[in-house]
Amino acid sequence: FVPLKYGERYHIDSFWITPLKGRHETPYEKNSANFLIENNGKTLFYGLDSGYFLPETVSALVGKRLDVIITECTFPAECGISEKNGHMDLPMCLNNLDRLYGCNAIDNHTAVYLSHIGSTGMTHRELQTTAENINNPYKIIVAFDGMELEM
Repeated sequence: FVPLKYGERYHIDSFWITPLKGRHETPYEKNSANFLIENNGKTLFYGLDSGYFLPETVSALVGKRLDVIITECTFPAECGISEKNGHMDLPMCLNNLDRLYGCNAIDNHTAVYLSHIGSTGMTHRELQTTAENINNPYKIIVAFDGMELEM
């Protein structure tokens, strides 16, 4: 194992990987790691177990122009989470996406995928319909088991 430090960029095979701190506490670790992954001019942010993005995470993504973002929406229905550590409900997730849109990390060409979805609150179809009816400049796709992405 090679420990990776938050915010430092590592060259692994043909990828550039930057671990970014998430807000997801466990009995073993205070914060989770999310990853900015760059390869062949394409950029992906993998942010599961992220919680509400930390200011330092948003700062690291400013102007990156993400091609793909995979983020969590563990609680699809609004559940009024007031704590920003842990997992997100849909309003908190949308707020995070709006923050990234506001700092030019995502735009109307970014593929936005919701994943790490809990089994309560909405069915996959209900969440996809809700996402399709949200008035925002980026398209949200609800991921499903077995989904494959091409970059």
